[in-house]
This record gives sequence, structure tokens and C-alpha cells, in this order.
Amino acid sequence: MTNVLLVCQLTNTGRLEALDLRDMTWKQITLESVNLPSDFSKVLYYKSEIYIHCNKRLDKHFPKFEVGRSLPFSEGMIRVVYDSLYMYSTKARKDTDGEVETVVQPVKLCNFLASFNNSKLQFKTELNLGDCWIDGMKIADVIHIGLTQIIFLATDKGIQESYTVLTCNEIFTTRRRYPNQLGSSSRLVTFSHYREAFALQENGCLWRIQLGEDLMELKITQELVLWEGEISLNGAVLYNDQLVIVGNFLNQMRVSAALDRSLPGVFSKIRKVIKRCSDGIGHPEISLAMLPKSLLT
Repeated sequence: MTNVLLVCQLTNTGRLEALDLRDMTWKQITLESVNLPSDFSKVLYYKSEIYIHCNKRLDKHFPKFEVGRSLPFSEGMIRVVYDSLYMYSTKARKDTDGEVETVVQPVKLCNFLASFNNSKLQFKTELNLGDCWIDGMKIADVIHIGLTQIIFLATDKGIQESYTVLTCNEIFTTRRRYPNQLGSSSRLVTFSHYREAFALQENGCLWRIQLGEDLMELKITQELVLWEGEISLNGAVLYNDQLVIVGNFLNQMRVSAALDRSLPGVFSKIRKVIKRCSDGIGHPEISLAMLPKSLLT
């Protein structure tokens, strides 16, 4: 087994790309029974297993192909929260006064532990954690700290100055809204570090996210500004005391020089990886994965 950065997107040839962290080289992954990608294909990694969600189905493609069951939705942001799979989506509807509002719906699709015990994925009835009305918002990213799900919401109208952050928890079925968080509307990627999370914006701002005593309260603090200007990012992960950032760093000399930074207790070095996964569909995400060496070609 070896650690890789898995690009969670099928290429135009139906393969996956992964960065081998042993020698920092890009490798190809060929999976069983993969059709050519569509605009709605989503690749998921969970404990050395690879799943593909497409056309309202979630099938396991590694370590062996296993047909899953139909899902109730086809579009939305999918995330693994602990051992469960969630889909986050938004829809517009009118309130009692006729005003258009956005409904945010976190829905629990399945529990992976049940699939291990029963040899097949067992999809549970959807668990709606509650609707939240936020005008003109769409989901930008989702991360979790323990069972607390943290949803970053951005406007789709191009007038937003910052993000709204929404927290929800399956156990308590409650939610809290934190408007005007982060310093700007610059696009972000997120990563976890033990009992806290981080958000890195494309303008170089790095934010630390911590839970309060009641597990729903958030403390968001700006830690560093890694560069000036905007860099298109695919993702960031912590690996071997390093912050590995994947993005378009070509011809960005000023940015490269500014990456000699550290954050005590989190990372001592920053390593940039130039994005070379431009032949796929959509904006790829990055996941730290552990896969067999034989899978990489």
C-alpha cells in the first residue's frame, strides 16, 4: 500500500489520476466496469475503496466491482461524514410572502458499515436534517469535525462579499448560521487536522475552524496569508508534516517564493503540486488515499 493524492474525477478515457507521494509522480488508475465520464460522475474514496456515483447509482469499483443500489438524487455535493454518505443540495422556493429563498438540504444516503456487514451497500431512508432559508446561496464546500457538518455557502448572483457558514448535526438535528465569515468571496478548499478543520482560499488566506463547547458553535480564525493574488486550486491535504497544495502554480514566481511558511502543530513545510488533470470533466477535487502499489501504472 502507498499514499497518493487521488483526483476524484474520471478522465476522458474513463481512468483516474493519482499523485504517488513516494516520488511525487503522476500515475494512472484503471478501474473495472467504468463507463466514459459524464457531467454528473463523482468519484468517492472511503477506507481504501473507490466508488463512482453516476446516474442516481453508487457502485463500488475497487477493490472489486460491486453493483450498488439506486440513489434518490443525481445532483449535489457528496461527502463522506464518518462512516456515512451524505448529499448536499439546494433548491429555490417561494416563502409565504412570495419571495424566492434557497433551501439547503443535507440528506443521509447510506451507511458504509452496514454494507460491510451485509456484503452490499444498504441505503437507508433519507434523513433530512432540516431546511435553512438563505437568499441566493449555493453550496461551495462541505467538511466535518466529528459529527458536526460545516457547510460553506456562496452566492450565485456575483454580489457576495464573503461566505455564510452553516453547521448541522444529525444527532441534535439542529443548525446554526454564521453570516459573512472569511475575508472575501474567493473560492476555497478545505482539509482536516484532528479535531479541527482549515479553509484555504484561492487568494492565499488560510483559516482555522474549531468547535465550541456545545459542538455546534464555530470559532473561525485567520492564521496565515500564503500569497497575494488568485491561484486556481484543486485541493489541499496534510501529509507527513507538510501542507500539500494542488493548483495552477505555473508561471507564479511570486507565489512560489511566498510558500516558505509553517504553522506550528499543523505543518512545518508547504509543498506545491502543479495541477495536470485538465482533460477531465468539471473541477476535480483531491483526496488523500492509501491504495495498492500494483494499482498505479
